[in-house]
Amino acid sequence: ESAIDAYQNVISLDEEASTAYFNIGNVYFEKKQYNEDIHYYEEAYRLDDHDFHAVSGIGDALLEMGRMDEALEKYHEALRIEPNTLDAIMGIITILKETGREEEAEHFIRKSFSLNPQSFELLFNLLPLYEGEDQIKKLKELFQYTLSQAQEKEEFLKFFTIYCTANRDLREMGIELMEDLLD
Repeated sequence: ESAIDAYQNVISLDEEASTAYFNIGNVYFEKKQYNEDIHYYEEAYRLDDHDFHAVSGIGDALLEMGRMDEALEKYHEALRIEPNTLDAIMGIITILKETGREEEAEHFIRKSFSLNPQSFELLFNLLPLYEGEDQIKKLKELFQYTLSQAQEKEEFLKFFTIYCTANRDLREMGIELMEDLLD
């Protein structure tokens, strides 16, 4: 509660402090109090209509509440403000995959990469969503595409190696991808 109290004090001094509202929303999200979270994110967005993080945060809360269609709307709204909003991109992909819309998810992934082909973060965030041989094949294609677009190939491979090494679930897949690329 002390963090919320501190941000409430900021708001009492400046009712237009959108960042304080946003941060209270973050605290409530961590506490899984999604209705409160949404209220504060909406207030942050009302005060700053460029705050794509607040809109994406509303999408995250709606997703956690199982309100997929509303979450999708918010994620798309966040992308209209900032087309490379990673949280919104991941939220959309998660919803599409969870609702069995694999083709649509793949199309959206490719579209996202076409907007930012060097997005290491996007690729790394996608890794846990790929399971099974067919999915791994698709992931390898994305990986190779991203690597081909990377200006700093060594840096990309270093980040990828660190990421896969740190994540036990991805270690084997990371080794397999690296071996394929080095062949």
